[in-house]
Amino acid sequence: MEAERKLTAIMFTDIVGYTAMMQKDETKAVLFRDRHRESFRRLHEKYKGEILQYYGDGTLSIFNSSVQAVQCGVALQQEMLKFPHLPLRIGIHVGDIIKREEEVIGDAVNLASRIESLAVAGSVLISHEVQHHIKNHGISTRSLGKFQLKNIIGPTEVFAIDLEGLVIPTQEQMEEKGQIFDRRSKIESNSIAVLPFANMSSDPEQEYFCEGLAEELLNILTQIKNLKVASRTSAFAFKGKNQDISLIGEKLRVRNVLEGSIRKVGSRIRLTAQLVDVTNGYHLWSEKYDRQLDDIFAIQDELAQAIAERLNLTFGADPRESVDYHSTENFQAYDSYLKGRYILHRMDASVQDALELFQTAIDLDPNFALAHMGVGDTLRAMGHQGMIKPTEVSMQANAALDHALNLNPKLAEAYVTKAWISTFYDWDIVQAEKHFLKALQLNPNSDVAHARY
Repeated sequence: MEAERKLTAIMFTDIVGYTAMMQKDETKAVLFRDRHRESFRRLHEKYKGEILQYYGDGTLSIFNSSVQAVQCGVALQQEMLKFPHLPLRIGIHVGDIIKREEEVIGDAVNLASRIESLAVAGSVLISHEVQHHIKNHGISTRSLGKFQLKNIIGPTEVFAIDLEGLVIPTQEQMEEKGQIFDRRSKIESNSIAVLPFANMSSDPEQEYFCEGLAEELLNILTQIKNLKVASRTSAFAFKGKNQDISLIGEKLRVRNVLEGSIRKVGSRIRLTAQLVDVTNGYHLWSEKYDRQLDDIFAIQDELAQAIAERLNLTFGADPRESVDYHSTENFQAYDSYLKGRYILHRMDASVQDALELFQTAIDLDPNFALAHMGVGDTLRAMGHQGMIKPTEVSMQANAALDHALNLNPKLAEAYVTKAWISTFYDWDIVQAEKHFLKALQLNPNSDVAHARY
């Protein structure tokens, strides 16, 4: 057949970690690959794509339209993100190629392959040329910057498709993939990270209290409509690191950072907090609270309200009236709960101590919903570490979580833990998805719900 030169949209896909998957569970890996190919064939027929090659865990295909190529890539990725998750990355470029039978050659093919290699599981990355073709077709994109790609002359600007459910690679992930010429990805003004409060007390054992209050405040902020909040894991990674606030903001991709300190002396507490605009280093708001320790709930309420008001003034975000700032008035129960959360986050052999601390909080206040949720989450973690049998996890953890939800039906994280149990202990994918969707309905900004779903 005579070679044909044509302008074509080229798509590469690749299953992330497929080789390791094959080594661990060959049957499961083959099932994943077959699922990928079935969806791939069906969606290419729908969006008029031509499949040229299957190679191991990857594919190569072409389209006459950049719009249809992107629509196909988005649909494919959204299917792969459903249960059971299939970690897929997709790269698309449009350019001049030479096609001969089922073979395509040209610089455009190489560039599409390089863009796919930049992607992370759950993402669809495209070139500047593709972005130009689709920009008037209602498909949202986000620039990730310009990269020097292997065997490609000059920098290439890469965009991520920014649609619901798709993953946007972080700045750190992109820096690991290739040399960045500039960073033009948009950081939205209504975004914030909460750093762990610095412990200014003489007792280093008070770290649990400082981290716990920061985490509680982060959870409150996720309830503010239209406000993007950096996850606890990402924000707390900067604990103890003396880094410039602007660099922290850039790495976390947020416009604003909340930081502060706590000093506990006897029965008194001094909490200092400030909200900083990382683009200029200016303080948008700061406050100092010097109270009795038993007033911690009033401090939380005042702090949350002050930040919410300031964010409303700055971002136009409205705090939801339904937010519960705390669910106990017993300070000793709350203190025990914070200690339990601190230990649980370490995910080590001491996790059983967290269970005892949550139970202590319940003994002090039987109606403390968060403590019951902590029991369920700890049992889930103990099952993960093989400390208790899966059947015990399902029965005991679900009982604790159901009790928590009876006390407070708005606990999104309780539904996330129930979903995790349904997935890995009950093997009930349908029920797990229902729990995840309920969690996201209650709190669309829940980072743990998005991460685990």
